[in-house]
Amino acid sequence: MLNQEPHHMIKWISLPIFLLLSPSFSQPLTFYFCLSFFLSVQSLYLIRQEMTVSQKQLGEFCEALKQYLKNVSAERDCFHVTAVRLPDGLSFVVYEFWDGEEEWKKHLQAASFKAFQHVKVDTLCQPEAVSTVAVPAAWCSLSRD
Repeated sequence: MLNQEPHHMIKWISLPIFLLLSPSFSQPLTFYFCLSFFLSVQSLYLIRQEMTVSQKQLGEFCEALKQYLKNVSAERDCFHVTAVRLPDGLSFVVYEFWDGEEEWKKHLQAASFKAFQHVKVDTLCQPEAVSTVAVPAAWCSLSRD
């Protein structure tokens, strides 16, 4: 659980993600995390899922995605999850930050993951692209914010 100190008292770090994780963007995506979290782990396991949805199935997919994000964010070993809708309106990227690869692999057996997988089978117009990388805590830098 995150420190309950007021926002301005928490030390934050920024983690710019270039890598090969976002080929459609020339600028890095920057995520901010509480420094106390990084004092307890040596690395994060980042999962990136890019999906293109059929126009006819967009509503069903969006509802399933909202539920998936809600379920995953409540999981103990998932530090952060977020989704980005790309400018074409039909493509989405989901970023998940897990405490480690083993924790993510356990998540793959969860009912919430399996339910979202079933919806993706019915709503995506092409196979999703999934990439993973371990991000060492040493790559993170302190933010001045």
